[in-house]
Amino acid sequence: MNWKEFLKKDWRKVATFIIIFMIFTLMPIWTTIRCSTWECGPGPSASSFFNSLESMKNKEFFDFGYFTLWIVIFCISLILSYIISNFIVRIYDKTRKVKKK
Repeated sequence: MNWKEFLKKDWRKVATFIIIFMIFTLMPIWTTIRCSTWECGPGPSASSFFNSLESMKNKEFFDFGYFTLWIVIFCISLILSYIISNFIVRIYDKTRKVKKK
């Protein structure tokens, strides 16, 4: 199997990708800004995907350059989710072939 076959889309890979990406959205790897009631601090904190979307409402999120970091984390999590889903489907296919023999 070459890389082209490995990365080729399949309904099983897409379904697994969606599940894995949803797991990534729950992980505390996303950049946010902690804000109290009167001020926002410049230090980033890690939280879930949905909390990071909430922190984008703050002007400081863009002023301190955390949006760029957020985009990088988003792209990496998309790529990793797809690669992991490809590995899972490939391992499943291999074990299924071994059981049939």
